[in-house]
Amino acid sequence: MQVYSNQDIKEAHDLSTRVENQLIEKHDIFDVHVRIEPKY
Repeated sequence: MQVYSNQDIKEAHDLSTRVENQLIEKHDIFDVHVRIEPKY
């Protein structure tokens, strides 16, 4: 997942965790890891 390069790392990590949780809750996808990458 791309995040703005000036975004706080904790904020970006929290966002990726929310995406992972949504995949688990809504789509029963339990083996997931969302990686964050800076968007320049």
